[in-house]
Amino acid sequence: MAELPTELAGALRDYEAGRLPEAEARLRRMLSAGSRVALIPHILGLIALRTGRAAEAEAQIRQAIAIDPRNHVFHGNLAMALKSLGRVDEAVAALRHAVDLKPDYVTGLLNLGVVLLERGDGPAAAQCYRQVLALQPANAAAHFGLGNAYARAGEPERAIAAFRAAIRLRPDDPQAQNNLGNALADIGDLAGAVAAIEAACRLQPGDYRLWQNLARKRELAGDWDGAAATLAQGLASAPDNVELLAECVRFARLMGDEAQADALLERLLALAPSRAQTYAETAFYREGQHALDAAGVAATRALELDPANATATLVTARLARRAGDLATARRQLEALLGRTDDADAAVELGQVLDALDEPAAAFAALERGKRLAAAKPEARLARPAAYLDFVRRARAVIDRADVGAWPTATADTAGAPIFFVGFPRSGTTLMQEMLAGHPTLCVAEELPVLAETCRQVDRHSAAGRPYPEGLLDLPDTAIPQLRAAYWAAVVRRLGQPPSGRRFVDKLPLNIVHLGFVRRVFPEAPVLVALRDPRDVVLSCFMQSFLVNDAMANFAELGNAARLYAAVMDLWCRYREHAGLRCLEYRYEDLVADPRATLERVAAFLGLSWDEALLDYASRTRGRFVKTPSYAAVAQPLSNRAIGRWRRYREQLQPVADLLSPFVARFGYPTA
Repeated sequence: MAELPTELAGALRDYEAGRLPEAEARLRRMLSAGSRVALIPHILGLIALRTGRAAEAEAQIRQAIAIDPRNHVFHGNLAMALKSLGRVDEAVAALRHAVDLKPDYVTGLLNLGVVLLERGDGPAAAQCYRQVLALQPANAAAHFGLGNAYARAGEPERAIAAFRAAIRLRPDDPQAQNNLGNALADIGDLAGAVAAIEAACRLQPGDYRLWQNLARKRELAGDWDGAAATLAQGLASAPDNVELLAECVRFARLMGDEAQADALLERLLALAPSRAQTYAETAFYREGQHALDAAGVAATRALELDPANATATLVTARLARRAGDLATARRQLEALLGRTDDADAAVELGQVLDALDEPAAAFAALERGKRLAAAKPEARLARPAAYLDFVRRARAVIDRADVGAWPTATADTAGAPIFFVGFPRSGTTLMQEMLAGHPTLCVAEELPVLAETCRQVDRHSAAGRPYPEGLLDLPDTAIPQLRAAYWAAVVRRLGQPPSGRRFVDKLPLNIVHLGFVRRVFPEAPVLVALRDPRDVVLSCFMQSFLVNDAMANFAELGNAARLYAAVMDLWCRYREHAGLRCLEYRYEDLVADPRATLERVAAFLGLSWDEALLDYASRTRGRFVKTPSYAAVAQPLSNRAIGRWRRYREQLQPVADLLSPFVARFGYPTA
């Protein structure tokens, strides 16, 4: 027994040096010799915890506590074993007991804060971190934890202050920089968010989650080129990371780069042949391409690997709906929603119930889906009110602008694009697919090149005013530069110039930027899609959209109607006051008599008639369409969606007064 302290000291040296097998062997020899030193089972417990044996760690640390029940460190480390076993409430109790034994036990307080946050008790966690800061004001971990607690509680300003305090004390902490970026995004400071997360990526370039977060923030800010470059950087740092590859697939699909998306999917399948989500994502993508058999095969494989996979279940339900088997689709979606709160599944169920002519049940399912979607972290970053405010500012600008003094033509020999706009869900995708058949047109699907160029107004405004106010003092000398910037962005997006064809820039909500179009591209033709306002707003509520400031307004029917009223009021003002070269057409007319409507559009655009304009469905099949209309545009024309609002009169009643002026203004029947 006299040699015990020396042997124990050697075991501790091995443990601290990371020589865990050697330390464990020494400690077990001492136990077998009958030692009753509490430190021996405690260190054995820590070794078990570090090597993934949480149950054994619990047993060993409890032996140490039996020998020395008032050792606060033992109770603190028992909590870590319990946390690893998923017994969070017991972990909290153990940590509270440790802190009771030693109120200034800083490590215990920090760990208690972490566990309380995991349990969802932000206020209690914040109190733990404040206790640490009372003891150690310069404790970076406590400032960081306090920032997390404030962020979880929906107090981003206080979270920002706490994260910045943590960074001042520990500037090389990538997670503090990342979380600061998230909090800055929460208050709408996307430029600050990007800068903070960029710092995190520099500090820890091998962490794919940081690159993924940075790309999402840049995407949210409308910097799609920056998002693409970020994902490329991340993939260079972690080339075989399947989660980052999956994100790259999603983004390539968003950008319309089908070849890149397919190549990345093949790479994903090669790297992770047993990853169910890879097959599920493949199924999702193939269904969007109308490759329904391939989608079914991929979804089936995903469900073989993971019978509970939500994405694959959603795809199988969509395939059933598209095949007309509404009962099966309903059953699959209700089963999925019975075990998980999946926003897309709830919205899809709403679509199925609508097809089954159960409007009340459909609307209830849609409301559920929208609530779930609005609760997602990425949705909370969107600022629907800010977009509505922008629309109102654009209206104020066109009211004040001396449009008569703006040039009506330019000397630019490159010409102007065709701008194709309208409120979302006004049938623009159908017309887009029709126009894409004309051999003299190059039709782009929802590329944000116009909005990106609009943001450059700030640097050209004579008074340095932001867009849209900067249009009021934009000098004529800036026009050639802005036109050149627009075309450079088009070439970047397409990968090549439009090659002599006329470029059609189709993005519905570019309708809010028609003041910029009039100032910078005065000769540009503007094609405007109209549809019954009641059907438009209902359809916006019935669909899932990619999250951004504008689309976030569609989470609630009332907000959707308010945005429609603001945007279409702005359009009416543009139509009356801006001197645009414009043509309105109605979706209902296009469905009723496509040839007559297309002939009118072709004449306005100066196009010769081509029968390919009518052969849109065959072109669409096999190509991924980004908008929610992807399935409908691959089918023969149908009037089923026309007048759908009548079945939802009761649900639409709260927004009837907002929409009725536009019903009359655009010539639709009131009943």
